[in-house]
Amino acid sequence: MGLSSTWSVLRKIIVDAYSFNEMKALAGSSGLPVHRLAHLQQTGGPSSATKGRLMDGMDMLFSELSEPDQDRITHFIIRDVWEQREGARSDLSALLERVGWGITAGEPHPLELQLDIEIKSLPDEERKILSKSLSRFRNGDFDGSVTAICSVVDSLTARIYHAEGLGNHREDSYQQHVSRAFTTQERAVVSALIAGGFSSEEAGRVWHNLRGAVNQAGYVLGAFRREISDVHGASSAPPAVVQRALDAAVFIIRSLLG
Repeated sequence: MGLSSTWSVLRKIIVDAYSFNEMKALAGSSGLPVHRLAHLQQTGGPSSATKGRLMDGMDMLFSELSEPDQDRITHFIIRDVWEQREGARSDLSALLERVGWGITAGEPHPLELQLDIEIKSLPDEERKILSKSLSRFRNGDFDGSVTAICSVVDSLTARIYHAEGLGNHREDSYQQHVSRAFTTQERAVVSALIAGGFSSEEAGRVWHNLRGAVNQAGYVLGAFRREISDVHGASSAPPAVVQRALDAAVFIIRSLLG
């Protein structure tokens, strides 16, 4: 089911969050041929058009488009509403969920893809790459989605290598990138555990096992990168496999960000 299936629930958000003229501007920026609605004007007189009538006109224009164009325009509108109307974000998310879609960092994606991470905690560059991963998944490019999510981890570990003076990032394996980058957090993690009531001995054991878990997740994600990303050619990975790759990536990213 394409993104255009969310159009019906977007109507309420558009009408509630935008003025008459803003609705026209939103429609035009999305690519709808809004010039065909030029006869609809909000003049205040007896022949004045309402927002509901304008929305009906937008529906008509939308219905005449091909499905790919409908998906494209719906994507633009969701992105613009997310960026322009921060107060409407919770309502937008709730309405999209009713028709099987989620939204992360302004990027809509099928709810079969779960990505439990606080996007604002990511640096700008990694946030852009993550959005690319979601966009590729939405468009059915599952191998490309894995490539992008692996690139987020690669970029984060490269930052840590540089900041901590860990040497040449390119000389280590993907798993080593993750493991060595996370090891720099040992003091902070152990201190936080002790402050939280752990004994020094137990804090050390927890750190040892947590480091092992992150190291193994690094291997898992590296394997996905080798086997199903588009780095070495497309493999037509199924969505369920992509989800496992993203699960490993999210665990690593959250761990690296502390």
